[in-house]
Amino acid sequence: MGTRTTVSPGEVAAAYQMAFTTQEGQIVLHDLLRRFGYTRRSMFQPGATRPEDLAFAEGGRSVLTHVGLMLDVDPDDYEKSMSQEGQHDAQ
Repeated sequence: MGTRTTVSPGEVAAAYQMAFTTQEGQIVLHDLLRRFGYTRRSMFQPGATRPEDLAFAEGGRSVLTHVGLMLDVDPDDYEKSMSQEGQHDAQ
């Protein structure tokens, strides 16, 4: 990147769109979404989650929430597509 220090929010959103619309970007995005649980509202599981594990998981989810917002990805739509993909994989 050049010496430019300010970037408009629209430019940032466009950069996210460009980065994740390539075939490689889609592969990376799909892996990140699956790995860090974008669709789950919270990673907390009573009795099964240590505080440090929860903090780590929520950090990853927070990043993916931001990426999802930048790409205008609806968590519910993503969850539906993942469940349909799982049904196709099982066949």
